[in-house]
Formats: sequence, structure tokens, C-alpha cells
Amino acid sequence: MTWPSATFPGSPLRRPPHEAVSSYEVLVILLSLLPCRRSWTKELSGRQFGRLTVTRSALPSSTSGAHRWYTNCECGKADHVVSARNLLMGISQSCGCLRMEKMQAASTKHGYAHDGCVSPEWHAWATMIQRCYNRNNPAWSRYGGRGISVCDQWKDSFPSFIRDMGDRPGPGYSIDRIDNNGNYERDNCRWATSTQQNRNRRSNRMIEYDGRSLSLAEWAESYHIPYSTLSARLKRGWTVSVALSVPIRPMARPRSQ
Repeated sequence: MTWPSATFPGSPLRRPPHEAVSSYEVLVILLSLLPCRRSWTKELSGRQFGRLTVTRSALPSSTSGAHRWYTNCECGKADHVVSARNLLMGISQSCGCLRMEKMQAASTKHGYAHDGCVSPEWHAWATMIQRCYNRNNPAWSRYGGRGISVCDQWKDSFPSFIRDMGDRPGPGYSIDRIDNNGNYERDNCRWATSTQQNRNRRSNRMIEYDGRSLSLAEWAESYHIPYSTLSARLKRGWTVSVALSVPIRPMARPRSQ
């Protein structure tokens, strides 16, 4: 690969215009245009980066030690923490609202938003992405923080998500991962009710009995025993067979005065 030096006015690599620049020299030139690491610790208070206005310094990152700043976004969100590197390199332009607006505009184009209101399908898609990629999202630690990601086909394309998943079957359904340790992708996702999702939680206690392995909630439903009753019996040390077979004692009616 060659590149004429005239393309880089003021380049640190000087040579006659008729001579070529090697790939390595192009890399050196591009790196020289990036902000110096020392500049990441410079005072940024009062400066504006896209929709973000820097207000004051924040504590360094506990993992990388990177210098960070508190910012206020034009959408009204205050004290949004961003690293100096992301601000100076133009990576962070808003608190996340800009990306959401772009996604909402895309959904409007495809008929899933009307009069400023988005559809449940779009909301499920946008929430899925926020959980996996927005470190400021309250649920990030349980999704993106665990390495859960969204497949490339869905990440930047709401139409692709709808094409694969279709409209939700009805009210009360939301997107659910069949394998809780897997990613958001066509073969691992479904529209599910809250009851189905509760059975699919990582924290669910799985119980093996009679050749089957079901969650505590599923055993309770199969034997028509209240979940709380079955859970209490097992906590008291009952065996699974006894806990499932002993009939529920009817509640005594209060005596009339």
C-alpha cells in the first residue's frame, strides 16, 4: 500500500511529493493525529462535546484508572460520567439519548412508532441493546457486564429484529433468552410471558424427581401446590417425594361468635 505524502500537510514524515509513503508510515501519521494520553488529564470543565457539557472531575475508573468527568446532557440528564478519552476522541456525544433518537427514527420509518409513541416491539429491542452496551444502564451488570451481547444482525437494525422475531403475541409478552448464559440472537430468543421468564431465571432452583428436572415453580404447578408451601416444606428438610405427595391441609374457618 502506498499513499502520496501530499495528502498529509504538516506530516511529521517529510519527503518529496513524488515518493510514496509506506503503510507503517501512514499508521504513524494517523496515530500522531490522535489526542496524546497526557491530554486526557487536562482540565475539561466547561467544555462541550456534542450534547455533553463537562461540569467537574469524577473519580478515576476503578478498573483501568482512566480519568473521568461528570457531564450534563442537553436532554436534561445530569452527572453522566464519561472518560476523558471518549470525550476527546469523539466517542461519547451524549448520555445515550442521541442513539435512542436515531433508533426511534428508524422504527418510525418502518411503522413501529406513531405520534411520538413507540411500539412494545421497538421498546423491547431498544431495552435489549441498552442492557448490553450502556454501562450506565441499571441492568448492565447482569447483561453486558456478564458478557451478554446482541448479534450483529439485530444490534443496528430494528427491521432485522422484527423479521426474525415477529410481533409479540400479545400483551404481557417480552423478549426472553432461552439460555440465560447465551446472547440475544434468533435461535436463543423468544417472546415469553413473565411466568415463563420467571421459570427461566439463573437463580431458579432445579429439582430432580421421578426422572425429570424441573424448577421449583414448575413442580408446584404440576402438583397443584402453592409455591410458598412447597418451598417451605423443602426448607424444613422434607424429601421431594413427601413434599409433593402430602395433601394441603384446608384452612380452618374462624368460629362465628
